[in-house]
Amino acid sequence: MKLNLKSVDLNLLTVFEAIMESRQLKRASEQLGMSQPAVSAALHRLRLTFKDDLFIRTRRGMQPTPRARAIYPRLRDALDMIRAEVQGSKHFDPAHCDRHFRIQGGDYLEILFYSALMRRITAVAPGVSSETQPLMLEGLLCAALKRGDTDMAVHYSRPDDRELHCEHLFDDRLVVVARRDHPRVGKRIGRTRFFHELHVALLPDESSAGHLERFLNQAALGRDIKARVSQFSSMIPVLLATDFLGVMPEKLADWFSERFPVTHCALPLDAPSLPVNLIWAHRFHDDLAHAWVREHLIGMMRETESPAPGQTSA
Repeated sequence: MKLNLKSVDLNLLTVFEAIMESRQLKRASEQLGMSQPAVSAALHRLRLTFKDDLFIRTRRGMQPTPRARAIYPRLRDALDMIRAEVQGSKHFDPAHCDRHFRIQGGDYLEILFYSALMRRITAVAPGVSSETQPLMLEGLLCAALKRGDTDMAVHYSRPDDRELHCEHLFDDRLVVVARRDHPRVGKRIGRTRFFHELHVALLPDESSAGHLERFLNQAALGRDIKARVSQFSSMIPVLLATDFLGVMPEKLADWFSERFPVTHCALPLDAPSLPVNLIWAHRFHDDLAHAWVREHLIGMMRETESPAPGQTSA
C-alpha cells in the first residue's frame, strides 16, 4: 500500500539535502534562500517525519546520524531526477544564469586557464561567478564532489567511481626548472647532476600537488631538498634567488619561462606522463548550467594542447 504523501511537505527534502551537503544551518539557509530560523524549523519537522534526530550539532557542524546517511543517497537521487526532468524541458539562457561554481585545480588551473575561462564566461553570462579551490587527494576530492562542496576538478587522477564522470583532456609531463643563468643547468641535465644539486620541492601534504611530490619521490628518492613550498608558483622566487632545482608540469614551466628568467629541461628519470582530467559528479551531469560551464572549460583547455600554454584564444 502506497504511503499517502499529503501529510508530508516534500519541500522539506531539499532542506535535508542542503544540511547534509553543507553540514551547517547557516550555509544551508544561504543555499536555499531561507532564513536560518526557517531552516531550523524545517529540521524540526524533518525529525518528526523520520522519527530520528537526523543531524547532531557538534563543533564540526551538523553531523548526520546513521539514519540520515542511509536515506541521503536515495533522496538525493530522487531530487536529482526531478531537477533533470524540470530542467530538460527548459532552454538554458546563460545571460540570465546567476549560479556560483567551485572548481578545484590549484595553481595549475589558476595560472594556465582560469583567467581565460572567466573572460569567456562573463562575456555571455555576466551573472555567473566562480571560485577556485586547492586540489585534494583523490579520496577527499571524490567525497567533496559527491557532497556538492566542489562542482568540478582539474585533476591528475582518474577515480574509479560510478557516481563520478571523468574526461581526459591531455597529458602533461614533469620537467626540471632552474634560473636561466644557472651555472650547471642548460638544455639538459644528467641523472648524476640532478641528484648532486639542491632542490626546492612541494610539501608532501594532503593536496594533489603533495600527491605528485610523493609520486616523484618514488623516482627521485635521494634528492637533497633544502626548501619546501605549498604550490608550484611559489617555487619561482626560490629558484630565482638560489641555484636550487625544482620539478613541475611542463605547461606551467613553459608559462613561467615566458615571463621570468627561468628555464626548464627534461627530467632525467623514468616518470610516466601526467594525465590531466576534468572530474564532476554524475548528479550534475545533466545540469544545464553545469554542462555549459564544463564544456567551456573542456574546450578551452584542449585548445592549449598545441599552442603555447597561457596563450589561449578568447
